Amino acid sequence: MARKADAKRAEIIEFWRTVEMFSPPGVDKASPDRLVVPVKPGRPLPWESGHELRRRRLKPNLTWRHVVYLGIYRLDAIVETISRFLEADGESFDERPRGESAAAMFLVDENGKAFLDSEVLSSCAWATGQVLSQGRRSQDWLRGFEDAKERFSKAWADEVIEEIVPPVDEKSPPTVYRRVLDHARLRACLDAATAPAGVSEALSCTEIRIKSQIIARRTAEDGGGHEFLNSLITGDLARVAGRVAKGDIGAALRDYLRPEAEIRTAARVDVRAQPGTVLPATAPDRVPAGRWLSHPAHALALNQQVAVSTAMAMTGAGLMAVNGPPGTGKTTMLRDLIAALVVERAKRLAALSDPRKAFTREVLHWTVGQRTRQVSEWKPELTGFEMVVASTNNGAVRNVTDEIPAADAIDDSWRERAAAVDYFPEIATALLAPDPPDSAPEAQAAGESAQAAGQATGVQAWALVAARLGHKANRSRFVHAFWYEGHDDPPEVQRTWRGLLAVLREYEQSAPERRWSAAVAEFRAVEARVERLRAAKAEVYRAVERRARMDGELAGLRRAVVTAGERVDRTHERHQAAVRVERERQAEAAEVANARQAEAQRIAEQRMASAERMVQSWEAEVSRRWQAHAQHQQSRPGLWERLKTLGAATSRWARQDSWLANQVGAAQHEMRAAQHEVAAAAHARTAPVSQPPYEPLLAARREVAQAERAATAAKHAQADAAQELRDLEAEIAATDGRLDRAATALGPHYPDATWWKERERREPAALWTDEEWNLARSELFLAALKLHKEFLRHTPTEMRRNLQAAMDLVSGEMPENVSEEAALAAWRSLFFVVPVVSTTFASYARLFGHLGKESLGWLLVDEAGQATPQNAVGALWRTKRAVVVGDPLQLEPITTLPFPAEQVIRNDFGVDEQWSASGTSVQRLADRQTPLGTWLSDEDGSTWVGVPLTVHRRCDQPMFDIVNAIAYDGLMIDGTGRAAAERFDAAYPTLPPSKWIDVSGGVAQGHWIPDEGRHLDRILGTLADLRFDMSKVMVIAPFREIVREVWGRSERYPGLVAGTVHTVQGKQADVVILVLGGDPQRPRGREWAASKPNLLNVAVSRAKRRLYVIGDRRAWAGQRHFNVLAANLPYTTPVHPQ
Repeated sequence: MARKADAKRAEIIEFWRTVEMFSPPGVDKASPDRLVVPVKPGRPLPWESGHELRRRRLKPNLTWRHVVYLGIYRLDAIVETISRFLEADGESFDERPRGESAAAMFLVDENGKAFLDSEVLSSCAWATGQVLSQGRRSQDWLRGFEDAKERFSKAWADEVIEEIVPPVDEKSPPTVYRRVLDHARLRACLDAATAPAGVSEALSCTEIRIKSQIIARRTAEDGGGHEFLNSLITGDLARVAGRVAKGDIGAALRDYLRPEAEIRTAARVDVRAQPGTVLPATAPDRVPAGRWLSHPAHALALNQQVAVSTAMAMTGAGLMAVNGPPGTGKTTMLRDLIAALVVERAKRLAALSDPRKAFTREVLHWTVGQRTRQVSEWKPELTGFEMVVASTNNGAVRNVTDEIPAADAIDDSWRERAAAVDYFPEIATALLAPDPPDSAPEAQAAGESAQAAGQATGVQAWALVAARLGHKANRSRFVHAFWYEGHDDPPEVQRTWRGLLAVLREYEQSAPERRWSAAVAEFRAVEARVERLRAAKAEVYRAVERRARMDGELAGLRRAVVTAGERVDRTHERHQAAVRVERERQAEAAEVANARQAEAQRIAEQRMASAERMVQSWEAEVSRRWQAHAQHQQSRPGLWERLKTLGAATSRWARQDSWLANQVGAAQHEMRAAQHEVAAAAHARTAPVSQPPYEPLLAARREVAQAERAATAAKHAQADAAQELRDLEAEIAATDGRLDRAATALGPHYPDATWWKERERREPAALWTDEEWNLARSELFLAALKLHKEFLRHTPTEMRRNLQAAMDLVSGEMPENVSEEAALAAWRSLFFVVPVVSTTFASYARLFGHLGKESLGWLLVDEAGQATPQNAVGALWRTKRAVVVGDPLQLEPITTLPFPAEQVIRNDFGVDEQWSASGTSVQRLADRQTPLGTWLSDEDGSTWVGVPLTVHRRCDQPMFDIVNAIAYDGLMIDGTGRAAAERFDAAYPTLPPSKWIDVSGGVAQGHWIPDEGRHLDRILGTLADLRFDMSKVMVIAPFREIVREVWGRSERYPGLVAGTVHTVQGKQADVVILVLGGDPQRPRGREWAASKPNLLNVAVSRAKRRLYVIGDRRAWAGQRHFNVLAANLPYTTPVHPQ
């Protein structure tokens, strides 16, 4: 069953890969100033004599490289062609990709000879050709691209290769002689490119364009670093899909691709509706030990802390989403997460008795040319802390990783202590240098001193905690500044800093200044203070939990006391009743006994009378028998008779005498027995009768005993309950006193009664994180960085070797067959020194393509709401834990492929609509499976989002209320404060408040309304007169025609920022001017702009202090969401300028 589910997930990825084939990167527009020119007959090529580039003198270490683009076509032509073919609606107002791409490209050296294997065929152009030639009903219409590439490469090679000389022996490669390319050869290469694509006519792929670049001569032969024509993630999607189909998938990606039906929606907890769930989520035991170097008094907002604590609680692999509306502190939240993870790794370091025990005994290696890299493998307990920030565009990732190490990212109170730790701030400063301008390509190619570049920008760093990687230029700069800077300086060269290679070599020359145990002890001391404070907070937290139960217990005990009293009363009554019954039964028993006694007396008297009669009878009988015996005594035979009878008479007499004597004895015996009977009867007449037990009385006595025991127990229970009540009341009093003191000490960080009732009280500040604890936690973060640096001091050789290997990975110079284990160990070494690196999703596979499932610790996705779902697949597959940050209610992802065409592909793959690339985003897929979050409601229903950041600290009123109403269902809380607004108002007291300038009617030029332009000029002129910094002014429009008109004003107002809503995402300005325009003849334009809250949300939330809206109020106020804008902005009907 699991394998079948994973096969389905693989199909989803394959579907997304196919969609990506229609998403080519753009190529540079023709611009002689930027050395990008079209090839025209009769004009020399850049490498031919007579071209102006041949007259430019370059430094010896520099050379030219040329990018040849074959078959230029407009990206929107792809949309138009496919839409027309599929009979889709041709009028579209959404933000489809603009610009140009090419059917193919390749690289040429300074002499006009092609770099072999540099050719690239556009998958988009080819796939469009397949649509046109194969038709939408073909099941295999997008198969065969590899064959097409092979045909193109063969035809291209025939044009660029003049001769191939066979090798002289089996060990030698063949010798390839390349042609110097001319116009005819380039045109033949164009034909070779458009033939496999089959779109020459449909896309007008006839132009050849050449971009000339100055590069370092040392890198001229690698042929790498050039732009690509195809989506950079398609290959990685294919790789991951193959692995997933075999069940090789981690928890993060599996959760991400979990079908809607399998998501446990019943487990969702709404943090707005159930604040009780927030309390345990931010318990002191769950607050990370490390904290960013913010002002100690500036704690995270409540849900920022919930997000950080929840992320840190992901002990296994997994995925969570954070909903970050504009101005709610996404970067602030991420910085605390980063600090927490650095500290956690430092704790593992501190457990080492010897820093060299951080590595296993296994040494991995790879060979590049004549060089062999050795990499010491890390022990598992020190891994899993690697952090990659990724997004779809360079701007987003650059913003995050440039902000983190920048000096102004930490509070002023930390600057001296951060400087004392000295975590390579000079290297970090060099890495913050901006890209060299195109006007100075020589400086870019030569790799000017990173030190000089950093100093020139004026942007200083506080520590090397993050770095930009991603595209080739960023990676090359990183390798130079981070590693090689100053490593080969002669001794006489004096520098204030050098790259890490030189630093580690210096470390290798001498023993560390202090023992590892001393460094660990220093860290442990700071950690101990954090944990002491945690224990104190935890005690308060437990008291709060206990106090929350006490009221229930108090009520229960009071009920128990009452119940016990009632039981005492009942048992007393029972005892009394039992005693009464016992008395009754005693009386009954006496009556029975008396009756028995009387009966016994009666019987005894009868017995005595009978016995007396027997005595009398036997007395008479004794007398009679005695007389008879006496008479017989008188008849004793005489002598004569004895003789006469020879004694027989005597014998007879003797026998008779004996018998009579016996008769007398027997009678006397009977008489005595009768006399005894008389005596016994006389005694029995007066003796008490032995009474048998009277069972009713016994039962009554048992009931009395039981009732007495029950009464005693009830009295004891009553006493115990009363004592428990007194004890609890005393405990409550003591706890209340304790909690009152804690509430006073913790202030807003304590959950008082108001905290439970009011979001405005609850959400601006996290619980427990008061100034004292925040200070200690930030100190621990610094101590962690110091311990990391101390580790380098104690393991310079191992780290130098590992980092040298990592530089191969960053620069792309590792062999293709490098093992995953070796590459991972090298990357882990880089992440040890630089905890966070950033990249676009497009460059992710080029950086980490050698790594497998769940290799890296953390993926932090920024601006995830703008990322198509396929972008994150490779990164999620290689990550254990992912924190996806974004906002589905700001700009949505832009896709090239029209929706009908995407549906055809989706149906071919048998993929459910929930995975539509144009209908969802990385953020939405992560939101739905995050159990901790909230519901956002609008006219179309409710949307579940992950942990919501709610405290907004950017826009003044009325901008805040507008975006909070149109997009966030009242989710956000205004935390901006009045200080900044008051300073702004004091600086510009005559600047009007935010308003809507109603421009109705007027002539339209497409979506551009010239009357609106004149009012725009008035506002810009007013700002200029006030000497307002125009770099803090932004003009935004929903349509491109308007922006093109505004760009013409940039020369008059230097620094002015202008763009469509899609181009200003992520930016902000003190003053925003929203020029609405809108062709009256094309009302669907307004309907498109108002179809979702996203566009207006982004536009309004760019404005910090003022928002001026210019447009037809009546026309726009009738649209969804814009009605809220109209209701919240005062408006003026202007006098039309002449």
